[in-house]
Amino acid sequence: MQGGFHRAYRDMLWNVLLLQKPTVVCTIYDAVPGLSREARSALSLFNDVICREAMAAGVAVVDLRALLQEADDYSAISPIEPSVKGGEKIARALTTMLR
Repeated sequence: MQGGFHRAYRDMLWNVLLLQKPTVVCTIYDAVPGLSREARSALSLFNDVICREAMAAGVAVVDLRALLQEADDYSAISPIEPSVKGGEKIARALTTMLR
């Protein structure tokens, strides 16, 4: 599964970079309330690809794992989505990186 994601992510990233626009990538957040330890471990396989490919391409990374750590960073309606508070954190981090 990681191999397929790796190839697809690398291809996507290099296609984006061909556009010659400022680019920032984000890791996948993993402090979702109720997320199992096994699911969090599985996400680390994908986040590893994201970080390695970003380094290879020389693009900045916003580590959402570190940014969204509190339960109220996630939506009460659909905990897999950021809440307003979590979304504001993401927007601030991206704005800072792109400046």
